[in-house]
Amino acid sequence: MRSATSTTGDDVGTSSDDELPLLMLRTLKAMMERLNEDEEAATSKFTPVHGLVTRYLDGHDDVTILELADHLHVTKQSASELVGALEAAGYVRRRPNPTDRRSRFLELTAKGRQGLTRSRDRWRRIEAEWMAVAGADALTTVRAATASYLASRESGDPG
Repeated sequence: MRSATSTTGDDVGTSSDDELPLLMLRTLKAMMERLNEDEEAATSKFTPVHGLVTRYLDGHDDVTILELADHLHVTKQSASELVGALEAAGYVRRRPNPTDRRSRFLELTAKGRQGLTRSRDRWRRIEAEWMAVAGADALTTVRAATASYLASRESGDPG
């Protein structure tokens, strides 16, 4: 099937399949497929979403469910379900908040730290593959551009 071609603005001759949001989604999908091809990842119950949670917990002290939900841009209920699954798998534990009996702090267990290390290793391999294809400079540019866009969205500044 042939894709439509744009004839307006700076993107003259660009296929609609090359629109940036679609390219980004397709790239993420390809990276996730590549991640799932990894034998260790295929047998692990440690998912990419679990990796997002554990990365955040690894870099922050005294994290609550509400703070995690805010970071992940999900509801408190969704964050609680994620933590429940991680806790059941032995990756995370809850500990009492000494100043608020209703609240619990989240922390990684030794198993959670091991899972995070394996997750980071898998992502580094995928990033290295991407760098081999696109080059270090291009990857640095992509990283800076996406980080800038996300920062502008989080600050409410449309650019």
